[in-house]
Amino acid sequence: METQQRILASPAFREFLEQVQKKLREGLPDASTLEVSLQAERSQLERQCQGWRVSLSNPSLSATVRCALETDMGQAMERMTALDIRVAALQLSATRNQTAVDSGAVAERLANLSEILAAENASATNLILAQHIAGIYCDADGKVVVRLCQLGALGNPEQLGVVGNEGQQDGAESEPVTRAPGRRRRTRRNVDPDFHEDQEVIDAANDFAVDPARFAGLGPEWFTDDVFHVPPRLSWAEEHAREVAEFRLKTNATMAKTAKHFGKTIPTIRQALRHAQEQHDLHAFGKGISVPTRAYWPRDNADAVVAFFSQPGTTMKAAQEHFGKSQPWISKARKLAHERTSTTPTDGPLPPVVTDQDHEEENAA
Repeated sequence: METQQRILASPAFREFLEQVQKKLREGLPDASTLEVSLQAERSQLERQCQGWRVSLSNPSLSATVRCALETDMGQAMERMTALDIRVAALQLSATRNQTAVDSGAVAERLANLSEILAAENASATNLILAQHIAGIYCDADGKVVVRLCQLGALGNPEQLGVVGNEGQQDGAESEPVTRAPGRRRRTRRNVDPDFHEDQEVIDAANDFAVDPARFAGLGPEWFTDDVFHVPPRLSWAEEHAREVAEFRLKTNATMAKTAKHFGKTIPTIRQALRHAQEQHDLHAFGKGISVPTRAYWPRDNADAVVAFFSQPGTTMKAAQEHFGKSQPWISKARKLAHERTSTTPTDGPLPPVVTDQDHEEENAA
């Protein structure tokens, strides 16, 4: 009840009702004028039938003329019956149109919609949304069009007299996306009694919801289209390309360490780095990025080895005991230190020289 009262007090709701009433007046024929025209036609047929009755009462009337008069009178009487049905339908339609936009009834329907959506009842939600959603249309480019019927809160459009009127064609509304011919009839839903206590109301809602042509005959003025575009789905490598590249450039991590950090395989990391280079102009691909981080004892300890051998009386055996490494590793460290200092000019002390005594110690080791 509180929800219904808030809806009734909403300026947007009052504006919505005014728009519907205006569209009903514009979209429907003038029932009074049409009724007068139909009544005039019936009166003319009634007068003709009275004349034909007088003629048929003449006993000397020829059989041929009598047969023709009986045929014409029968057709006229059938037409009068059809006119009576049409006039009654117009009167009923006018009454329904007056009650269909009753603010209390419409607010109750909208409040019911809110309650159904919050109840997590999939079947009941399906039925209630079928009164508002005419269709959801998708294409291969990710475009989604949700077509809403503005008369959804008013119930079945057929009860408003806006479907099947003279001058309108079934299925007159245009569909926003081309579809294959033929529409599948939807399955009826099993709903809990909480949806509505009246079984007839439930059956009517089901009959309306499963009809694929439930809004046929309504013009485009009764619909609104909400258009959405589904964003393209990116692969993990495309989505995290910048993050992977920036991590590798910042940490100089190897491909294996980068893959372990992100919990991915090395091929996936390579693909991410390619995307980073193409899309973000970040060049973090190649072995050169991770060379300084590779664990290599001779290179990492070359300075320490040189400093140790700079001490007087230092031997290879003492160096092996000090560093806990074999002679080849220590010799490689001394060689790398020599190559590094020989290629880089410096004003400092000269690089250590490997003497014959060192070779002899190495060979003995």
